[in-house]
Amino acid sequence: SFEYRYLAHMRTLQHNVALAWLLTRRNCQQPVPELIDLAQNIHAQWVHIPVSGLRPGMTARFHEAGIFVQVYTANRPEDMGWLALEGVDGVFTDFPGRARAVLSGS
Repeated sequence: SFEYRYLAHMRTLQHNVALAWLLTRRNCQQPVPELIDLAQNIHAQWVHIPVSGLRPGMTARFHEAGIFVQVYTANRPEDMGWLALEGVDGVFTDFPGRARAVLSGS
C-alpha cells in the first residue's frame, strides 16, 4: 500500500502478514535512513520504489537493513540495465520480453 498509516494499522491486526510499502517519488526525497526506520517500524519486508525515485546506493542501504527492494514501472531498456546493476530484487514492467532480453544481454 502507498498508505503508511494503513500498513501500520494492518501490522497491529496481523503480526505475521508480509507487508510491502509502496513509496512515491515524494517519499523517496526523504533521507534513506528515515525511510528504513519507517519500514522497520511496521516490519515491512519489502519496499516498492518508483524507477524515478531510486537513487544510486539506495538498494544496498535497504538490503543492509534486511529489506527487499522492488522497482516500478521500468519499461526503458536503460532503466532495466541500471536496476540490474543496482541489485534490486524485482522489477515491475509492462514489457517482460524486453526485460528478459536486457537481462540476458540480447
